[in-house]
Amino acid sequence: MLDSLPHTLFFQSKNQPRRWKHYTYDLRFSGSSMKNLESRDYFVNASRLDVSNSQIETINDEAWRSLQRIDWVDLSGNRLTTLPRFLQTENITFRSIALHGNPLSCECDQSWLPAWLKSLGTSLRQPISVRCHSPDWLNQKVTLSLTSDDFCQDPEKERVSHTLEVRLHIYGLC
Repeated sequence: MLDSLPHTLFFQSKNQPRRWKHYTYDLRFSGSSMKNLESRDYFVNASRLDVSNSQIETINDEAWRSLQRIDWVDLSGNRLTTLPRFLQTENITFRSIALHGNPLSCECDQSWLPAWLKSLGTSLRQPISVRCHSPDWLNQKVTLSLTSDDFCQDPEKERVSHTLEVRLHIYGLC
């Protein structure tokens, strides 16, 4: 089973000269056991990259920047928990990207995520399937339906704090 992308691609053709810059690659590595996705030179000529249902936990920054040049990117069904903030700050967009099926963290440091996902519009495949995995109060919530405040407010802590304030007020301690 493939545990990382090959550094180079080799093609053999009997009748055609090797004009690599004129080829586009349809790269399919779905179901691999790779844990990290790193940029490769051949991404420049890729029209499609499918690494769905693999075990990818991290994607390095250079790879994220390279991926935006690929027409169709499928990262669904992996183990991505966070996405880098520069996707939003550098206005990284995609022609087509699938992120569903990843155990995304919706902690406060990822509060920018709904706005960025919305900015992708129709480029984001299966948007209602992009769901939070953590924290518990946001587990299985559709990420696009949340606000940045939802990421930073634990309703249980808010309820306890409110209850404490009411009790203090009742007893005249505030």
